[in-house]
Amino acid sequence: MFLSARKLTQYLQPLSNATRDGVDLTVKLNERGSLSWVGQLIKTLLDRFQTALVKIARTAIHLSQQAPQLANLSQMLEERARAQQSNAEQISAASRTLAETVSSISASASEASSFSRQVAEAAESAN
Repeated sequence: MFLSARKLTQYLQPLSNATRDGVDLTVKLNERGSLSWVGQLIKTLLDRFQTALVKIARTAIHLSQQAPQLANLSQMLEERARAQQSNAEQISAASRTLAETVSSISASASEASSFSRQVAEAAESAN
């Protein structure tokens, strides 16, 4: 049997009105009855649900307290990563400059060697 929310509200409205007016609708059930058993199951389920919600709330509070520290840590790591990238770029540029300098020195040494050979040949020719 299916009830629409509208029909369910229609049945529950008088109970809601009665409890609002101060009428106590609680009933002590026989512990051996099936209704009591179902009620106990529902109570157990609601207790577990409440326990889960409390755990979720505590975890949310803990996470919200940790969030600023994690954000600061993340920002610091990002800044360090940028600094490392900048340093790596500077090292790369210095390495290129060093390679160009070594190449230039090699070319100069080759020219000096060639010039020395020419001087030596000229000296031999002069003798």
